Amino acid sequence: MNWPSRTVETADELDRELHRLATGEGLAFSRGQSDSAWRLQPSIDRNTDPRWSLQEREKEEQSLLEDFANDAMRFLGPLEQNYLAMRSPQNYFPVASVMQHYGAPTRLLDWTFSPWVAAYFAVIDDWDKDGAIWWFSCRSYQPAMQRQWNRLGWHTTGEKPDDPIAKAFCSDCPEFITQAQLGIPFERASAQQAVFTLAAPLGCYHDDVLARVFEEGQFGRIVIPAGIKNSVERMLYTMNIHAKSLHHARADYEGFKLHWRRGGRP
Repeated sequence: MNWPSRTVETADELDRELHRLATGEGLAFSRGQSDSAWRLQPSIDRNTDPRWSLQEREKEEQSLLEDFANDAMRFLGPLEQNYLAMRSPQNYFPVASVMQHYGAPTRLLDWTFSPWVAAYFAVIDDWDKDGAIWWFSCRSYQPAMQRQWNRLGWHTTGEKPDDPIAKAFCSDCPEFITQAQLGIPFERASAQQAVFTLAAPLGCYHDDVLARVFEEGQFGRIVIPAGIKNSVERMLYTMNIHAKSLHHARADYEGFKLHWRRGGRP
């Protein structure tokens, strides 16, 4: 894992680091994870059968996308239904973007423009483990992407531009990563100032791909020791950063856990 890391010792030190990520030349996309041992792996790549080939993985992904589009259609509003109806074998991103909002397994990975939001997700769980905030530079993003597109021979501007997001869902796609914006104004995504990365092929770690795309000093990681998670959470609460303000369905999750613990369903 080629990400430079720095460990903070106090909530105040973390706050200073977050200010640096939020302003000036340090402006960054951030992602918080409650266990610093976790890598940047989208949900569809977790708990998969290691014996499966890439073709089997792609077949499973398409099945998940189609099942969600068919089964969830009647529960959603008109705008979301239109997004599900836009799907095609050449581009499943509209479906994946709706699935991501509802917690289904996708190849999208959540980031935020707010390092304090990232800090919330880094400290809210796994109290006995260090958390981490991953970041990469907003200001360096476009030059990094252009180097990537040049290497691949893709043209993302012009009369008939290549569409990386659509290419991600094609078989035999070369390795790449790109930013993806949700077209639906979900309240939760707005509250969390969310942005997403989308990478190909299935199974690649976003930290590996980002480290190859960005240059030294343009990405990094802040480790938050388990012993200060509680004080960081209290600090964030005074800044109105908590489950309610972020539309984080934490209470629902705790309720569902009681059903799962009893071996039943809600």
